Amino acid sequence: MCMIDTGDGTWQYYNTGIRTAKKVHRCGECYREIQPKEKYHWHSGLWEGRWGTAKICQHCTVAAEWLQTECGGFLFTMVDEDLREHFYEGHKNVGRVCVGIKRQWKKFKSNELMGVPSL
Repeated sequence: MCMIDTGDGTWQYYNTGIRTAKKVHRCGECYREIQPKEKYHWHSGLWEGRWGTAKICQHCTVAAEWLQTECGGFLFTMVDEDLREHFYEGHKNVGRVCVGIKRQWKKFKSNELMGVPSL
């Protein structure tokens, strides 16, 4: 089951875009640091009377876009958990992305970033 199905409420205002980091930011999904000059997806909006902003690295955006296509949406900060549920339900193609999120997209025995995945 998709987590978006249990989400409630709607955005009163929503804006999104791709930005290039000028300073270090933190990804709201994998929690790694988005470095200056790295592109990331920025989301801002009014939800249930409260303003919120989310920054998602390019790697995690692939996962969020898969959920958008597969489920019709995703919940911020819940992409990893939702993907793992889909993996256990038989969507084995998302397994590599689940591992990437858990490792904060860093290669084994290295601080180097993995490439942006495709799904």
